[in-house]
Amino acid sequence: MYKCLYTILFIVVLLVLGCSKREERGGSNTSNMKLSDVKANFLNKKIFVTSEKNNYSNFRSHRSELNSTSSSNIKNLAVINGEGDIDYGLLSDYDLNVDKIKIDYKNEYAYALLKFDNSGSSSDSNIRGINCTILKNKIINGEKSCLVNGVVVMSQITHARFTRNAYVKPLFQFSDNGNIYFRGGRSEGLNVDNNLSCSNSCLYEFNSNQQKTFKINS
Repeated sequence: MYKCLYTILFIVVLLVLGCSKREERGGSNTSNMKLSDVKANFLNKKIFVTSEKNNYSNFRSHRSELNSTSSSNIKNLAVINGEGDIDYGLLSDYDLNVDKIKIDYKNEYAYALLKFDNSGSSSDSNIRGINCTILKNKIINGEKSCLVNGVVVMSQITHARFTRNAYVKPLFQFSDNGNIYFRGGRSEGLNVDNNLSCSNSCLYEFNSNQQKTFKINS
């Protein structure tokens, strides 16, 4: 128990103090990244830690201390197992900015919400390549897919500012019937179906029976 707490504190220190240059692949437009270029490392992991910036500066240099066995350019998501060992959560030669991880009630799928700013960053270039901001990962075997192509899931910070002093649904939540509700932002920079396009802030529902996403309001 204490080892796990110290491990979390150590990760937080790295997230706050870390400052390293990203290893980039892809340009300022659209990279050649595909979904098959990223692998999930979520099996038997108990804790997920994300940071605002992709800045695990000392993570790689302390791999022997942290018992990490992996390497990845997705450096702002760490996972911790029951023994307190730390590793990268998503493995790829490409850079992606992970904003949040959500695990469903059955502990079957982990959803990686990617932060997309439609800027010239390497992460945004790679997100354009996969045309996806919500990665659906099956925990037991790493099988992955895009929950919905082209929809830009709203970032945590933007959602907090947008919903200030208002009672609204959380950014990304699961219903008892297995459906998923989430809020999306302006549809810019990605290829999205016209019926899912959003001008500012929209609420979406993923219907688990139909395996289809619907825009509820705009």
